[in-house]
Amino acid sequence: MIGLMILGAALLWFAIAVAIGIGVHRLSGRRWLQIATVLFLVWLPFWDVLPGYYLYQKAVREVAGVRIHQTAKAEGYLDLTQTDCNSCWTNLRDSAYSYLEIYRTGATGVLYRSEQGAGYYTYRLLSRDDERCRVFDSLPNADPMRVYYSLGERCLYWSVRAKPTSRYEVSSGIDYYGNSQRLWPVELAWRRVVERTSQVLLAESVQVRFFSRISRQIGVPFWVYVVRPDGQHIEVQVEKILMAD
Repeated sequence: MIGLMILGAALLWFAIAVAIGIGVHRLSGRRWLQIATVLFLVWLPFWDVLPGYYLYQKAVREVAGVRIHQTAKAEGYLDLTQTDCNSCWTNLRDSAYSYLEIYRTGATGVLYRSEQGAGYYTYRLLSRDDERCRVFDSLPNADPMRVYYSLGERCLYWSVRAKPTSRYEVSSGIDYYGNSQRLWPVELAWRRVVERTSQVLLAESVQVRFFSRISRQIGVPFWVYVVRPDGQHIEVQVEKILMAD
């Protein structure tokens, strides 16, 4: 289906180019100008593909992949890649970390009605008989959430501070390779694990992506270098860098 859509878009663009070329020929009476117009319009959607793909391959060779400089032991970390706790439940449930810290800027996520505005939230899974579970158990949907997130006899506890307390942080973002942003953007999607106070880099992963500006609108493929030989995405695995203490 997608292949037919791409073929249809390409044929439509070619038909438009031919129609404009015929119009140019009728107005000018010059066959070479008609041919030049058609060739230009056919080439136009692909103008940045060749230089962009060249830079993409260059970036893959130079910066793509995972680089681990050192590891550390940690009870938890500040996760700047998340804006709410929608996935911290499973992260805590499926890991040996005792807490996750997340910076919240607004009321989002399944617990937003019970949280206290912007700040650095520390989330923990506690035994259900812990007195700190009272807040969670007072929620009208506490039991459905406990079942949905497979918490068993545990609850989610959170506290909020104005400043972060974690020693380590995980962040992510997008840069551009060289000066490619304006012409043929080659994106570098990075993920980093750093020691928060000294900003010492422990590990970093870089995914390289190239999207042609115009041709992507008519279905021309893009390139994303994210897959390792084992089939996994190129992304630093925090659990292998910050080992639960």
